[in-house]
Amino acid sequence: MVPIKSAVNAKAKTRTKKIQWSKAITHDNGRVIEVEIEYNFHGVPVKGEKSPEQVMEKQKLSFFRLILEKDDEVGYKKYLMKYFPEQKIGSQNKLEINNYSRLSKQFTGEVLLYDWDENLLKGWEMAEGQIIRFFRSREARKGNNGANLAQQCKNYTELICASYPIGDEIVIECTESPVVECAGYPNDTGGSPGGAGWYVGSPSGPGTYTGPGGGGGSGSGSGGLPTLLPEDDDLDLFIPSLTPDDGYFYSGAKKLIPSILSLVNCDEIIVDFGVTESDNKSANQEVTELLIEGLQEAIKKANSNLSSQEKITRIYVAATTNGQHGSTSNHYNGTAIDISRINGSKMASTGVTKQITQLQLAIDDFPNVRENFGPYFKHKYSTESDSWNYNHPVGGHVDHIHFSVR
Repeated sequence: MVPIKSAVNAKAKTRTKKIQWSKAITHDNGRVIEVEIEYNFHGVPVKGEKSPEQVMEKQKLSFFRLILEKDDEVGYKKYLMKYFPEQKIGSQNKLEINNYSRLSKQFTGEVLLYDWDENLLKGWEMAEGQIIRFFRSREARKGNNGANLAQQCKNYTELICASYPIGDEIVIECTESPVVECAGYPNDTGGSPGGAGWYVGSPSGPGTYTGPGGGGGSGSGSGGLPTLLPEDDDLDLFIPSLTPDDGYFYSGAKKLIPSILSLVNCDEIIVDFGVTESDNKSANQEVTELLIEGLQEAIKKANSNLSSQEKITRIYVAATTNGQHGSTSNHYNGTAIDISRINGSKMASTGVTKQITQLQLAIDDFPNVRENFGPYFKHKYSTESDSWNYNHPVGGHVDHIHFSVR
């Protein structure tokens, strides 16, 4: 339950926030946990919205996260990140698209950071994934010990409004939140919880914005929250998923996946390799020849069911034996592969496409398939019982295809 502290909570039904523990991802090797939150109703920052219906529409677009940041003294610090996009674009409320580590280029609106008790700490106004101004509560600004601000700043009051039905009416209730707003990018380091954040990198390129945990004056310090990286084509949205199996051990010959994968019909597929954050290792590692054979056959069959404009010509291998997958995962045998992009497009951004659908269907037809988990379905075949589980209970895999052989 959210404490009643202002008009926005006072006249409506009890306000609650529900933690969706099944919808969570981790960052920075597990130091930060991000979990989806649902409110029964909530306030939104109001700019030009004037009617209750307009405010209610903005509420529908909003989405929220609980951020748990590891602290050696207190266990985990709790923060709330609230996203208020100006318009609906794709699936931007998904964890894989906008989160603690990444902000989509398509995001335009506000991102606000609160403590667990719903007190504003700071916020950012974004335009197509870039910060155009930032602000914080006046109380948080007072605690910053007069840190230097090179930007033009002003005091103003952020209006937070909620709209909800009471009987046959739609009513609107608002509360004021005094803030300090500055144009441009943060450049002061903070130094106390709720202090100012900082920016590392050029305004036109990728940068790191860190926040209320303070920090030591550089973007690489611990306690940086949130870390918003404008989306970059060289960075992947791949989220490793645990894929435990039965402890099978493979001892046969292995080799590297060619950077140009030749199919039996003479088509050539470009293969790019990613680097996993957990161990800083490239996916360009040796795997079993059977896995490469299965990949070749699956792409060839998938392409036979795709038009000339849709054919798979390039794949991005996010993981082979690199990364973290669970102690009994087939990845560590070199019998599994994770593919997170097709033709340069990230599965986390595209959702299920014809290429993904046809590739997963083709993988199912490979005689030695073991696991076929991805955005389209999660199938697992047992050689021992010669049977399929067409609804295998494995999590994740909304942003990549996991393919293993036996």
